[in-house]
Amino acid sequence: MIAYLVFTDDDQTSEPAVLQAYTNAFAEHPEMAAAGGPIRIAWESPPPKWLIEYIGQAKMFPILGLLDVHDEFHLDPKGFFFGGNMAIRREVLFQVGGFNPDLISDIYLGDGEVGLYQKLWQRKMLIGYVPEALMYNYIPPQRMTVDFFRRRWANEGAAEMYARYHHGIPDRLRLCKHAAAITARSSKRWLGAILLRGRTDRRSVDVQMDAARTQSQVKYLIRLMFNQELRSLVLKKDWLNEPYVQA
Repeated sequence: MIAYLVFTDDDQTSEPAVLQAYTNAFAEHPEMAAAGGPIRIAWESPPPKWLIEYIGQAKMFPILGLLDVHDEFHLDPKGFFFGGNMAIRREVLFQVGGFNPDLISDIYLGDGEVGLYQKLWQRKMLIGYVPEALMYNYIPPQRMTVDFFRRRWANEGAAEMYARYHHGIPDRLRLCKHAAAITARSSKRWLGAILLRGRTDRRSVDVQMDAARTQSQVKYLIRLMFNQELRSLVLKKDWLNEPYVQA
């Protein structure tokens, strides 16, 4: 029996035909290893003007889970999905070792579903996009703030450091040099973010988000220097077939 696993988030709803859409797509495209579908935004209250202007006409906006990029089925060796709306063949998920770790509470750990679909890329597995598998992501007022954007982009910075050192962690000196280089390159941006804090024009939001991302990178590198458990977690490749033993 061929098994498919479908994933979504607890703040989403779906169209009734989602499971059938994925089932049909896998049946019609046996070469497809995994697939994603569109996620549209459902506002729980009217969003502020700055947010609507910031999103603009974007078809993809990861901060709020928006993904609506194709009108027809699309199959691609460099395809991707968001964890809030995806399906994957069970044997493929176990073959590649499952998801990488992601955000746990307020602790930034790894690159989650991004790491998963990159594992598929490395193995030249095809990823589909199924437009009929439509889901809606509900956005509460607390996510319609610059503060939420900063936190979300801080997670992005941590995920970037995880991905960089997932296949090998250098000694502390090299990690320290990397942290120092980011600090030297970003210090003006960090100061600008302090001065612009709370402003919602596009440039100000971009500066605040970038500062949060690079500060998070430095904090992650410092943790990677001294936290042996984090180092073990970053280096672990298989999260389904091998037990995780804390260092």
